[in-house]
Amino acid sequence: MHRSLVLHQIDMDDIAAMERWYYLQHSAEIARRYGPWLCRHESWMPVPAPEDAKAYGFFNWRLTQTYWREEPLPGPRGELAFTPSPVPLVRCASTHIPAQCTEDFKGYNLLPYEKENLRWVQFIRYPDGVDKERADRWYVEVMAPAVCKHHALHRFFSSKTIQVAGGLPGVWREQDRGRLKSGKDRQWDRVSEMWFESFRDWRDFVTHAPEVELPDWAQQTTFPYLNCGDTFISTFVVEQPTNDFLAEKRVYL
Repeated sequence: MHRSLVLHQIDMDDIAAMERWYYLQHSAEIARRYGPWLCRHESWMPVPAPEDAKAYGFFNWRLTQTYWREEPLPGPRGELAFTPSPVPLVRCASTHIPAQCTEDFKGYNLLPYEKENLRWVQFIRYPDGVDKERADRWYVEVMAPAVCKHHALHRFFSSKTIQVAGGLPGVWREQDRGRLKSGKDRQWDRVSEMWFESFRDWRDFVTHAPEVELPDWAQQTTFPYLNCGDTFISTFVVEQPTNDFLAEKRVYL
């Protein structure tokens, strides 16, 4: 079993059209086509982020998460093509991680409802040309323990990404692939979540993150030590998914 996560960025002028397409057509087609392989198919609308948070490679539209019992065979396999979106996505980033996180750094002993949880979801890619294993050891063994010392960060866990062979080709018509996949990102190395009680606490963390011994490939001297919008992208969500697409009856209005 593994999870897939997708971050979306759109022109917010188009949100009404994109929401209708995603809810009535795209998510319904995913659930119908891949339902036998899916355990969960959930989506979150990002919370309205302040301008300083948007500087951290903020993706402004849905974070979608699917749990796969196993990977279906790629290709059309007797199905029809997916309905294309009414307008192109500005950017789309997707990756796969294990069903359970590979590292749990801080906060596992908290009880539900003990704190409010503003979830900062992060996609991380180490710079080109860097030894990925060495960079990941720095993340896990040096960076994570250091930033865990900050009082405002109450939950921090992370997953090393996995490669899923094949993907799902043959789903989109050829003439739709370019507009739907525009800005699609390369492979990501890690997905992390940091939880705070408020944007005030988040701001305290990014402004006063504990000192970290930086590797020679660091792209900046402040957290996240990577180039925001390129090797580091993120979004902010709360606990409850906006939609549980396998359970909902799909009444739009």
